[in-house]
Amino acid sequence: SKEDMFEICDSKELIAQSLRNLPSHIRNKSTRVSLHNLPKVLANKKKLTQLFLYLVSYSLEHQSDHSSIIRISSDETFEEYEFIIQNEGPGIPRELASGIFNVSSPEEASSYTSIELAISRKIVEQHKGKIWVESEEAVGTSFHFTIPKQTELV
Repeated sequence: SKEDMFEICDSKELIAQSLRNLPSHIRNKSTRVSLHNLPKVLANKKKLTQLFLYLVSYSLEHQSDHSSIIRISSDETFEEYEFIIQNEGPGIPRELASGIFNVSSPEEASSYTSIELAISRKIVEQHKGKIWVESEEAVGTSFHFTIPKQTELV
């Protein structure tokens, strides 16, 4: 079905779309989003836009009061693109970081977890990628996810 279709997507355009879809209480923060080296990828456009929306929303909600920048970039290897969404915030305690994507109901969510992060993991897995978080308390958090390079449409 069209809902599940993969196509060549400009990740920069999808990020711009996700920024327009941010909830107003987040969009109204005076935070600058810095974009660097963002590729075109083979992906499900709707789901990848949703993924950026969730990860950017989380990064903005967990931003330090004095910080005003979110960095979104990518690195390229022979086999995949790695996207990085980075904030300067309070960070996530190390003992909680590994379980951040494992929420199955709103009741399980904490200030560090959410259903949106669990959905983010599912979207990345549907794209045959990996997702993880790196965080240092009082420094910030960076979400990383990979999208494999594809030579033919899925």
